[in-house]
Amino acid sequence: MMYKIISKISMDIINIIESKPKSLSIAHQFIYEELESAFILIESEEKLIDGLGFLEHRISNCGIDKRKVIGAIDKSWIDVNSPKEYLISATKCIREMHSKELSVIFRISVIDNIMANYKMGIYNNKNLKKQKKKDINLFKPLVNQEEQHSHFKYLLKKENYKIKDILTEWAIGFKDRDNKFIKEFQKTFNSSFWELYIYKCLRELNYKVDFEKSSPDFISYTSYSTLCIEATTANEAKDDDPEWTKESLEKRKNKSHKEFLNYATFRLLTAITSKGEKYKDSYMKLEHVQKKPFIIAVAPFEQSMFSNQNNNAINRVLYAKGFDDQKMCEVNIPYTEKNDGTKLELGIFRNDKYSDISAIIFSTTATISKVITQTDIKCKVRTTKFKEITSIEEMKDLYSIVENIDYKEEILDGLQVHHNPYAKIPLDTREFDNYYITHYFYNIEDNYIIVNQNKNTLVSRNTIFELKDE
Repeated sequence: MMYKIISKISMDIINIIESKPKSLSIAHQFIYEELESAFILIESEEKLIDGLGFLEHRISNCGIDKRKVIGAIDKSWIDVNSPKEYLISATKCIREMHSKELSVIFRISVIDNIMANYKMGIYNNKNLKKQKKKDINLFKPLVNQEEQHSHFKYLLKKENYKIKDILTEWAIGFKDRDNKFIKEFQKTFNSSFWELYIYKCLRELNYKVDFEKSSPDFISYTSYSTLCIEATTANEAKDDDPEWTKESLEKRKNKSHKEFLNYATFRLLTAITSKGEKYKDSYMKLEHVQKKPFIIAVAPFEQSMFSNQNNNAINRVLYAKGFDDQKMCEVNIPYTEKNDGTKLELGIFRNDKYSDISAIIFSTTATISKVITQTDIKCKVRTTKFKEITSIEEMKDLYSIVENIDYKEEILDGLQVHHNPYAKIPLDTREFDNYYITHYFYNIEDNYIIVNQNKNTLVSRNTIFELKDE
């Protein structure tokens, strides 16, 4: 992975600097010269390479004033040459082996690591304290109690402080750009929770988020490209009961599995296609979005027990495919139905109608239970983990129930990335490269789904609490 190469080169340069007398002065001079070079590159280059957006974001948010670095190159001395030459040589190798864009991203990423090591710019303790003061406070009520979402009220309970602590950590560095996010988190919850989870995933992958752009939800700079990500949720249809209500739970109990999946499918389809149209209507006109992969991150919250759908509904929406548990094979499912019986065609990744969408990010495990597994809260955790099976009998080996204190779940576990085979701008397959992230592709010629999922990664999970005596 590129981040491993970046880490290795960063440590090599730090070791070179530390081998010299007055290493701190050399480190500062080295950083100033590199930042001046970056400013010169931005001002002289035509902005045709993707890496410049990443570069601009990094240096504009590095915490070191441009005035401080201008003229640094003219003040250089011989001890700075060796780390500088080593970085130039490594950057040249990246450029020859990959591309000019990637070499730009690589070089400034190394500089960022070295700044962190020497606590320069944004990594200075004073700046870190300032940043902490700027972090959003999710749990200071901004809406009346009557307007508060039931999930938010649950989190406000004194005994749930460990859940709040985890969510507060997830929100570090998150910017409430339109001053609506916190209120929406407290009033409608699910969509904001999902957006917060996606942000945490990007941080976990060491992707940088540019909050200077107001839309789509995330402009994220990676080691390979700039990603445009729009987050959305599949919610209940008009006049239906929200997933958190007793009425929705009762309806779910009376639904067949077929009815449950049909409803999940049509709500997911609606959520995804509406964002696909939003891209055509507005996002594609934005300069910072053009020629970049456009990704829709969607999660289901459409009915009670929504997480039980696993990948069944999303596979229907994208590929018009289901799974026959008896025959252990894929089957075609060309349509789903709305509440009024209207048929909707499935398989939006089986033609080029939505070729503007590069990929779909999806998860049924990004719930409060995900947060609970990051704590030592007393409960049981029921999981289904992935492994290759050839018969129904083997399925019983996929399930387990353990105590939460003995259970460990990665933030990224359960995340799916579905690649559009007809995408005008495909998502680089090196993106979201992590053991716990499952990648889906579609074989157009032979019409079947290719699933790259690793052993013992998450399929489903829920938490089980003992009922307290009244």
